[in-house]
Amino acid sequence: MPGAPPVFPAKPRGGTDFIAQVMPILRRPPVLAGIGVLVAAILAVALWPRNPSGKAPTALELKQKQQAEELWQNRQFDQSEQLWQGLAKAKGPLQKEAIRQVNDIEQKRSDEQRRFDDAEALLKDKKDFAGAQAAFQDLIQMNLWHSADASRELEATKTNVSENDVHKQEQGHFDEGVKFYQAKDFEKARKEFRAIVDLNIAGSTLKPQAESYLGKMRQTANDQKLYDTAMQAVKDESWAEARDQFQEVIKRKGPQSGDAKKQMSSVEKALQTVNSVEDAIRTGSFRAAKAQLDSAQQWNKTHDRLLKEMHSAEQQQFDQIRNNAQTVESKGDTAGIQRVQDELHSFEGRVEEPSVLASCKDLEKRLNVAYSTAAEKVGDKAAFDAAVSHFQQAKQRGDTELLSHGVSQEFQKIANGAGIYREQAALYVKTTIPNEIQALTKSSGKLVLPALSCGPGRAGPQIPSVGGAVSCSQLDGNSPLQWLGVPMVDFPDVAKQPGKLPYALTVMVTVEPNGNVKIDKEGNADKDFFKKVKDASKRWKTTAPKSDGKPVTVRFPLTITFQR
Repeated sequence: MPGAPPVFPAKPRGGTDFIAQVMPILRRPPVLAGIGVLVAAILAVALWPRNPSGKAPTALELKQKQQAEELWQNRQFDQSEQLWQGLAKAKGPLQKEAIRQVNDIEQKRSDEQRRFDDAEALLKDKKDFAGAQAAFQDLIQMNLWHSADASRELEATKTNVSENDVHKQEQGHFDEGVKFYQAKDFEKARKEFRAIVDLNIAGSTLKPQAESYLGKMRQTANDQKLYDTAMQAVKDESWAEARDQFQEVIKRKGPQSGDAKKQMSSVEKALQTVNSVEDAIRTGSFRAAKAQLDSAQQWNKTHDRLLKEMHSAEQQQFDQIRNNAQTVESKGDTAGIQRVQDELHSFEGRVEEPSVLASCKDLEKRLNVAYSTAAEKVGDKAAFDAAVSHFQQAKQRGDTELLSHGVSQEFQKIANGAGIYREQAALYVKTTIPNEIQALTKSSGKLVLPALSCGPGRAGPQIPSVGGAVSCSQLDGNSPLQWLGVPMVDFPDVAKQPGKLPYALTVMVTVEPNGNVKIDKEGNADKDFFKKVKDASKRWKTTAPKSDGKPVTVRFPLTITFQR
């Protein structure tokens, strides 16, 4: 009997039998996901519009962008990236934005993967469960591709750490944190204390301490930032800002408090100098301002700024004097010219800027010519009559300032001339005007100084020469020293006290070649009376002292008797 024929496996049938075999494979999730990505990519490429003209995105492009954003929000990160990649490849108006999105997604994927690998390594070593937990917690919060994996691994770390190991680990972190904190390595200390907080062990006594250290470090960081800002203000020479910030650092009593106190001394010194210079500039005491500025040269910005302010103020005051001079010159007003001359002389004694001082000299020469011209026009008698009229007007108004300067100078000019009224004018200068001022100032608390007695053949003590100054006996006989105007000094408040008056004060007077007066203390002088004389001397002026026909500096003692 012949053997049975061989049995061959049946061939698969086409049609529904093939579909029945393929469908279960296609229903698998990984296959479906791959098909979906492939379809999306094919559609993106097929439907991608070309827009080389640079116009606005098409409706399809906007729809693809919206789909990419929605896929990302729905955590379908890969599908979202596929759409962005399609947009990035096409040369459309959204290409640049799509490229940025693709780069951003790739960076997120790279950062998350690196963090996940680090967490896995920590978990594998079984030495730093807390660090692994913190890393997995960060991954969960990132909410990206490994979010679910991180959740599972986090639970695994919690089950793998025994209670004793956790407490031991917590103590280790605390000890390391304290060590780093004491070494002022706050960055490492912060990581250790942060690990304790992340462990979150129930009933832990170290967690509150770790949180306290973290709070201190946050405060220290704020103090350091404030201190650094203050130091930058010092560098910029913004002294008021630096002072306020250092004061705040000191007030907080943090680690930087001691350093802030050290810096405050130099800041306050700078502020004091700035205030002194600005006060001197404001009151027109330019020489005092210059002296203060010389001590501030270590602060370049401050020195340059204040020097510019001083020169600007000097120029402004000179411009005002020059304007006044032009006004009285145009009117031919001899009294007005003399008043401007007095103002100019006072300014010359205070100015520091060489260019302004040179302009003052030029203006002084011009005023002298203007006065001579005005006086010639008016005539000797007319000048004397005008001076007398000005004297009466000032007397009626009780204007001692006008009497002592403008009116006195009018008569002085006439007395120095060769006219027939020179003797009468000299009598006004020496007697009439001083007596009137004395009468007016009796109730106003002012004292009129006596006439100077300084010249050859006049009684006076011999004093040693200082800085090239001559004595009164060395002056030329034809030009004895005289006051310009009527010098006055205020009574100090202590003069009202019983027994204080009369009081005789002797001072040492130095008259410079231009007639400016300086006062120095002589012997044991009362400080209140001396201060009033010192302040008043800034407004005094004399004729130019000369020896052998040349301007010189003369020095002599002067006794001023205060009495009612």
